[in-house]
Amino acid sequence: MASSSVSPAFQPTPFTRIDDFPNIRSIPGDNLFKQGGRKIADYTHEYWFLYFWKEAQGAWAAKGNAKAADKIVEFFNKAFEKTPAWPLKQRGTPMPSVDGANPPLKPKGAFESLFTSTEFCEYLEVMLHIGFDWYTSTGSSEGGTEHLRYIKLIDKTVGFEIRWRGESSRTLTTVLQQGYNKQALIQKLRDDYNLGRPWHPFSKPENSSKFWYRKTNGDNDWYTVVSVALDWRVSLGFPKIEQTSSLRILSANQVIDQKFSIRYPDKIGLVEFDDGSKEWRLLSRSKIALLLVDTMYFDTQGRQRDGKTAEDLRKLQQPDPSFPEQGSGLIAGKNVMGMVEFIRVHHGHDDAAGYSAVLDRSRSKQLFKNNDTLYSELLAALGTAQAATQFEQRLQAAWADATRENIVHMRWSANGYETLTDPAKTRGIRTITLGGGRIY
Repeated sequence: MASSSVSPAFQPTPFTRIDDFPNIRSIPGDNLFKQGGRKIADYTHEYWFLYFWKEAQGAWAAKGNAKAADKIVEFFNKAFEKTPAWPLKQRGTPMPSVDGANPPLKPKGAFESLFTSTEFCEYLEVMLHIGFDWYTSTGSSEGGTEHLRYIKLIDKTVGFEIRWRGESSRTLTTVLQQGYNKQALIQKLRDDYNLGRPWHPFSKPENSSKFWYRKTNGDNDWYTVVSVALDWRVSLGFPKIEQTSSLRILSANQVIDQKFSIRYPDKIGLVEFDDGSKEWRLLSRSKIALLLVDTMYFDTQGRQRDGKTAEDLRKLQQPDPSFPEQGSGLIAGKNVMGMVEFIRVHHGHDDAAGYSAVLDRSRSKQLFKNNDTLYSELLAALGTAQAATQFEQRLQAAWADATRENIVHMRWSANGYETLTDPAKTRGIRTITLGGGRIY
């Protein structure tokens, strides 16, 4: 009788720094949880692991070390195990594409059950210090002199920085009361985003009190920095669909009709265009606050350009890698000079599709025009009457620029924003109806 051979069952071996760490670093973070099509819920242990790990992955060549690598390997041995698709490559050979249906490793379980709060926080802190640089409002920095030179302290007797920030839910009255602060220091957000949990690095004051810069993405950390834009058009792109769970309701092939609007009466509305056509569309509001930054800021755009100006990059024939924003800390409510509100009509299910934004003049309000007590205090802080006059003229010009057009057609881009040119996306809008009532 012929003998039959049975392949031995796959037995995963532990990860090691020498043999496996290069592969660990090479696997796209989003592929680490594709086993069984698993989706990661916002602000869970897995979400925060990916947030810190993706930054550490990209920054490792510049700052990684053997001790930190050992900690990462230790983490992966507790969190993941190899599948038959491992190893992905031999050291020194190109990385093949990673098949999401056949991942090279899989999670051992829910991270919340695999780690104690103390050890999970310790591992995330390793990733934090590899993937991020920090700075403080007094001008100290982890990134050394190269990072330090982008911290700008403001002399109020000379002037203030006039900036913009997108707001989605709070009213102007609330913003005037609360101002803007780091999300990591706002108790409700600490609770909602799990920032205050003992397993999260930002639960520790020594971490949450700093401002962090993401080295791989090359931008401000979302939770410890108040990002402000140099141009109102940049702020108009926020809130982004991809970052806002309440706006992520459309799939690529979703049919948007009246039946679908019943499920989302506050998000799907009927738009009548100038050509007479009517279409059901995803709608959102963007409230753009006109702000004064009066203490310090981090020149995020300058850091992204490595100290070069836009003119320098043009002369060198290099692309501009920067996003027109700066990083700040607390912005007091008295420094909010007004709010311009837009209704955005989205042209698709994601941010790349763009939007047409109509100015809602009835809900836009200019504050500095009233010259109230707080505004008078700001003017008095300036050194001369000439400086105060020039400052007020700059505010007037900024407000006029943002409220000049009744409708604009744009989309978010890596350099801030792009103006749409597709005729189908640049039509005028007559009316917008939402939840049975006309809002424009």
